[in-house]
Amino acid sequence: MKKSFKILLLVLIILPCMFMLTGCFNQPAYVTNIVKSAEYENYSVYTITYSDGKTSTFTVKNGTDGADGKGVTIEEIYEAYLKQNEEEALDFNSFLEKYLSLTVEDTSGKEAVNKALMSAVSVFTRYGNSNNIYCGAGVIYKMEEDFSYIITNYHVVYNSENLTQKVADNIYIYQYGHDEQFAVSGNTIVLQGDAVKCTYIGGSVTNDLAVLKCKTGDLIKYNADARAVDSAERYSVADSAFAIGNPEGDGLSVTKGIISVDSELVEMNAVDNSTVITLRVMRIDTAVNGGNSGGGLFNEKGELIGIVNAKKIYTSNNTPIDNMAYALPMDIVTKLADNILFYHKSTLPISSSPVQVKKLILGVNLKQENTHTVLNGANIELEEDVIIQKVENNSFASSIGLQVNDVIKSVEINGQVYKISRLFQLKDLMYVVRNTDGIVFNVVRAGQNVKTELTYVTNLNLYAVA
Repeated sequence: MKKSFKILLLVLIILPCMFMLTGCFNQPAYVTNIVKSAEYENYSVYTITYSDGKTSTFTVKNGTDGADGKGVTIEEIYEAYLKQNEEEALDFNSFLEKYLSLTVEDTSGKEAVNKALMSAVSVFTRYGNSNNIYCGAGVIYKMEEDFSYIITNYHVVYNSENLTQKVADNIYIYQYGHDEQFAVSGNTIVLQGDAVKCTYIGGSVTNDLAVLKCKTGDLIKYNADARAVDSAERYSVADSAFAIGNPEGDGLSVTKGIISVDSELVEMNAVDNSTVITLRVMRIDTAVNGGNSGGGLFNEKGELIGIVNAKKIYTSNNTPIDNMAYALPMDIVTKLADNILFYHKSTLPISSSPVQVKKLILGVNLKQENTHTVLNGANIELEEDVIIQKVENNSFASSIGLQVNDVIKSVEINGQVYKISRLFQLKDLMYVVRNTDGIVFNVVRAGQNVKTELTYVTNLNLYAVA
């Protein structure tokens, strides 16, 4: 479902920088109940219930006549412990804490946030000789021996109002714990301190994603613990969603919420003020503000699940809205970033000119039918049939034999199978395809499973995406 509304793009002039971090502490569970859960000829099994709802069991030998263990209580077990451990002699509460308690896995996200902060950066940009500096955020996506790569939003590094320099020619990042410092030299604002110089290597206005490049040595010079993000394998509604960004230019800070909707389409004006774009996003209730753009959205394990890019601030009749923010989902972010890096590195020596995203254009119209929900463990998921409505003449789809009413079940790229259970998965997958890749479509046609012939993609099938 596509929704159209007014969106505030999160790019604001920076303010003086301060840092803050919030978190919670881990607490051990305690015993709330012990009951006999099974009895056998020579032993009995007792189930312990803890304050967090978890359980464990322990076994007590009954003796040869089966009577010694009947009716045993925790107090009797404690007395037996005292007789066997006279030197230690813990009091009753200490005994319970030491022997009948367990440490609960930290789900508050404190450790995860601290790990994610080592991958977070604030982003500052300046265009030509402008006196204005703009702010956003980003994440360290990859760290290689010589260079590291930063993901941010395209609108963080692009300024449509600048007549001569649309993409910023001065881009700097700061890592957590390093104060942003500025100096004024005549009419020029200069970033100082621990700023790391970056260059823009490629991006897409229609996907609102950009990739920056900096020297790895500059990153670790100021932070030996700087690290590339870990990407989550999956995400689901109600997962924790920690946003790390640079709100109001006040420095990196953390807010917490949940995923409200895992995937939806929103329509908005692009940062160039002339292009209307439709973005696939996840909706979150995490608090975000100007300057959060480009910052990472992390789960409770500190894994990247998205890139914050927008928020809804009011309805079509100007009614204010709270707690409706948006992030580009991790699975499309990584596909786009890898695409940009591939084309950036594919020409040696590497060109200094920015690259565009390229994708395979199938030449089909698609529709989804039979959308339904599935409970997969603790996660709720949507599944649907992805059906071809139209195949364009002389398109890639027609050349490999795809037909109207084919239901696409999976796609094989170089032998790797990608299941298709949502329409957006097929569209996102087209960013993965490269020149010379072998591709096969598995479809259901008139009730029969059909495979297309193995076809090798050429550069003629790949198109640049603005």
